[in-house]
Amino acid sequence: LRTSPDGTLCARVSGDEFNILFCGYDSREAVQRAIDRLVSGIENSHFNLPDGQATRIHVSGGIAWYPDDGQDWETLKKYADFAMYEVKRSHKGQLGEFNIALYNSALHERQLRSEFHQMLRNEAISYHFQPIFSAKDGTPLAYEALMRLSLPTLKSPLDVLRLARAENKLHDIERITLFKASEAYDALQRSGKVPAGKLLFI
Repeated sequence: LRTSPDGTLCARVSGDEFNILFCGYDSREAVQRAIDRLVSGIENSHFNLPDGQATRIHVSGGIAWYPDDGQDWETLKKYADFAMYEVKRSHKGQLGEFNIALYNSALHERQLRSEFHQMLRNEAISYHFQPIFSAKDGTPLAYEALMRLSLPTLKSPLDVLRLARAENKLHDIERITLFKASEAYDALQRSGKVPAGKLLFI
C-alpha cells in the first residue's frame, strides 16, 4: 500500500465477511464520505427471507487509516478487525475507528490473562512474611503472608485477585495460598528464621 504522488489517502474497512480498501482520495473526509455512502447503501437495502419476510442489513465494521494506523496491508487488516470487534462488543450496527490506546490496553489485558493461567498451572506464586509486632513490648506476635509474583507482566496481587474473580478461579488462589504459604512458613520456622509458635495470618 502506498499513497500516490499527490498525497491521496487510504483507509481499510473490515467487516465479518468483507475487507475493503478505499484509496486515492484527497482527504480523510473524502474517504469518510465514500464509506458513509457504502454503509448507507447497504443499510437501505432489503432482502427476502425464505418465508418471504423482508429484512434490512445492518453494518458493524472497523476502520484503520493509512499511514496513521499502519503502513502495510496486514497491519491495517489486524487493526481494522480489532476496531470491528470492539464495535460488536460495545455497540453493534456502527463503524468504529482504530484506537491505539484501546488496542494496547486490550493487548496488556490479554497478556495478563495468559500469565494468570500460566501462573495457576505452575502455581508460580511465592510468599513473603511480614511480622506483626506487639504494641506493648515490640515483640513479634504473628506473621502475615504476602503474595509475590515474578512474571513479566503479572506482578500485582490486586491483578491476580481481579482476574481470579473474573475467571471464577478464586478457589484456586485460596488453595494455592493456603498450602504454599503454610509450607513456606513451616520451612522458615524449621530453619529458625522465625520464632516457633507464632501465629500465621493468610
